[in-house]
Amino acid sequence: MSHRLIQVCAERDVLIAASVGAKMAQNAGLAAIDCARVETAISELARNLLTHANGGALTLDVVYRANRTGIQVTAQDNGPGIQNVGQALQDGFTTRDSLGIGLGVAKRMMDDFSIRSHPGWGTFVIAVKWEH
Repeated sequence: MSHRLIQVCAERDVLIAASVGAKMAQNAGLAAIDCARVETAISELARNLLTHANGGALTLDVVYRANRTGIQVTAQDNGPGIQNVGQALQDGFTTRDSLGIGLGVAKRMMDDFSIRSHPGWGTFVIAVKWEH
């Protein structure tokens, strides 16, 4: 399967999304360590959807560029948005009682990472892990 949309509305959805993403990465030919990185990034992004936006959607896609295969993770919500994206990407920053590592870990686990957030409108993240 090269495309999967997962609605994140409950804790079980976080686990399902991470598992599906890891399997997609494996089927796309990514190395085991990169499959684990994809799984971790998806888990963190999905948990953020649930914790900070009361849910949202993850889209997982197998993508191709210049003879390389990758997994693209798109996370989107209509939550409160992020006031300061730079600050939110720093380890230890949290607006809830958490470790504050979600977005930073997701960014470090993936090869490409972009985020757009507008207070009052929500957040949109695209992250890609390429096979090496």
